Amino acid sequence: MIRASGLLLLCLLAAPPLGAQELGRMEMSRTWALERKGDLFTAKIRDVLTSARVKSFSVGLDWWNGGEDDRVGDRAKAEREKYRVEVKHGKVWLDLGEVTRDLRLEAAAASPEGVLAGEAVRGEWNARVVGGKEKPERAWLTVTFDVPFGKGLAQPDLAVRAIRFPDLEKDPPAAGTFPEKRDFPKLLAGKTYDAKVHVENRGYGDVRKADFSFAITDAAGKGRKTLPPLEIDVPIREQEDLRASWELPVPKGLKPGLYRLHAVSDPGGRVKELDEANNEYSRVVRIVEPED
Repeated sequence: MIRASGLLLLCLLAAPPLGAQELGRMEMSRTWALERKGDLFTAKIRDVLTSARVKSFSVGLDWWNGGEDDRVGDRAKAEREKYRVEVKHGKVWLDLGEVTRDLRLEAAAASPEGVLAGEAVRGEWNARVVGGKEKPERAWLTVTFDVPFGKGLAQPDLAVRAIRFPDLEKDPPAAGTFPEKRDFPKLLAGKTYDAKVHVENRGYGDVRKADFSFAITDAAGKGRKTLPPLEIDVPIREQEDLRASWELPVPKGLKPGLYRLHAVSDPGGRVKELDEANNEYSRVVRIVEPED
């Protein structure tokens, strides 16, 4: 068991006030992955209060192929085409306007002011991309909404935001670099590396003794190998985040290639959270041959 109480960077970020409470309502934001079904991306949202009402929303899109992709970081290839994003939450398709992929092959389309404001968050959401020759690989929906403030919402929400290797890459990533999509950190099988795990409590309740599990798989998610866990002994306050030190012993015998490093917050389900669907995080690393 790796305990991080003495290893935390002394950089707890300032916590904003508890939501935006107006007339007994609290503002929140959550993200849902959209499932690809043909030309549509869709999700049926049921895991919020029936009283949750939309304030604004956005759709994120990602065209990255998941491995080596020479379009990442190449402006001519990344921004070659323009797309339009449409969303339906009800009976009518709504045009969110035109978007262009950035250098990470991602794009985001935000709702115009007032669109769907006051509508229930629960229900079916659909998104589609119009124009351009290539369909996105992944999509997600982020909704900012308000709900009546009450005791049932005073719950924490643990998540892992990132895992960085300070000896191998900049944190935060320097402008023009793409560590999770092209410049993957290069690791040697059988060697141990120092890492910083950026964790956050997105909810409205403190967490004591937060724990996290880790594993490494091949790029397709197979051949899972368990890694040492991380336990943070100091409380993580509501709306607070921190970076904890962790050591990654890369398993021996891994062949060179791309692998996925996985992290799960609260793997045993000990903490009752606002959102149980955002506990998993993964990033790509590269196992390389030792230099002569």
